Amino acid sequence: MTRIALVTGGIRGIGAAISTELSGLGYRVVANYCRQDEIAQKFHKDTGIFVKRFDVSDFHACGKAVDSSAFWPALRLSLTRYNLSSLDVMLSAPKFH
Repeated sequence: MTRIALVTGGIRGIGAAISTELSGLGYRVVANYCRQDEIAQKFHKDTGIFVKRFDVSDFHACGKAVDSSAFWPALRLSLTRYNLSSLDVMLSAPKFH
């Protein structure tokens, strides 16, 4: 069964390391980011990990991102085929200032 992980702050630093490790363990990973489009695209190109931009501090943006029609197909998953109703793992790797 395909397992899905969402890593917030998942394109840099510890978040990138977590995203990469989970991907290596066979998870379909979504690495979330908020502002760094160029870094996100490079991360995707280098790792093949799906990246998704949304602000995790905005409740509605989170719901919209996960419910979006682009979220699941981009992971090459069908909710019906895999009988998925939720994420298997969600990790937060926030950026500290």
